[in-house]
Amino acid sequence: MNELLASFQELWVWTKTNPGLAGAVFAGAALLLGLLQMTFGIFRPVLALFRRKPATDPMETLNRLLAAHEEIGELKQDKKQLENALQALEARAEAGEEPDRIAEAFARLDQNDTSAAEAIFREVLEAKEAEGAAANRQAAEAARHLGALAFLHDTQAALVAYEKAIALDPDNTDGWTQLGHLRRRLGRLELAEQAYETVLRLGNRDASDELIAIAKGNLGVIYRTRGELDRAAETHGQALALHEALCRKGGMAIQYANLGALAEERGDPKTACRHWAKALALYEEVGIPDKIDLIRGWMAEAGCGDEAEAE
Repeated sequence: MNELLASFQELWVWTKTNPGLAGAVFAGAALLLGLLQMTFGIFRPVLALFRRKPATDPMETLNRLLAAHEEIGELKQDKKQLENALQALEARAEAGEEPDRIAEAFARLDQNDTSAAEAIFREVLEAKEAEGAAANRQAAEAARHLGALAFLHDTQAALVAYEKAIALDPDNTDGWTQLGHLRRRLGRLELAEQAYETVLRLGNRDASDELIAIAKGNLGVIYRTRGELDRAAETHGQALALHEALCRKGGMAIQYANLGALAEERGDPKTACRHWAKALALYEEVGIPDKIDLIRGWMAEAGCGDEAEAE
C-alpha cells in the first residue's frame, strides 16, 4: 500500500514539472478509451453471438410437449401457435437476450413446466404495452405466445391471453381462430361462432381463400355440435372445395375427416368410411402420424373394410 502511494506521489510531481507532456499523455489515453468504447459498441451485436445460448431444439421440445398433451389434437389447437412460441424464445436467445434465463425456460419446458417461458412472454407483453399503440402488434404477438403455452394447462388463462391479443391486434386471424377454439372448448358456442365469423369476414376482405376455407371448416364444427347437420355438411363441403382448389392437402384431410364424422352421426357408416379413407390417404401423404392413428381408430370402430378405399 505504501509503495502504491509513493508511485502516485511521483506521478503527481512529474505532471507538475512536465505539464505539456502530461497533457499529451492524458489526451492520448482519453482518445484510446474513446476508441475502445466506440469499437465495443460497434461490435456489440457480433459479441452477442458468442454468448452462451441454450443448447435446445424447439421442435424436440414441441414434440415432448405435444406427447404430454394428447388432447391438443382432439381440441384442434393449432400446433403452429405453440411452435411459434418456442421459436420466439429461441430467437431471443440467439439475439443475446437473457440466454441463461431462456435456457432455464427450455429446461423446464422439457419437464412439462411452462411457467418460466410464460413469465418471459408476460414481461414482453407488459413492456410492449407500456410503449403505446406503436408496439401493439408486438404486444399482441407476445400475448398469443403466452396463450399457446397456457392452453396446455389453463384454459381460462389462455382465453384471457388471446382476448388480450385480439384487443391489441384485431385484424390478426390467428388470434381470432385460437380464441374461437378456446371458446368452443368451454362450450361457449355462440362466442366461438362470432370469432370464426370474424376470421371469415377478414378472409373475404383480403380475398384470402385459405382463410375463408379455415373459417368455414371451423364454423362447420359449430353447426354439427348444435345438431344443424345439413348446414354443417354444406359448410364442410365449401371448405373442402376451397382447400382442393388451393391444393392444401392437410386442409382437405381435415374436411374429409369432418365429413366422415358427420356421415357417421347421420347413420351412414358406408359414406363415413369412404370419407375417412380419403382423409387417411391424405394424412399419410403429408405425414401426420397422430392424425393417421386417429383416423385408423375411427375406421376400426366403424368396421370399415376394403370397400372404404379412397376413390
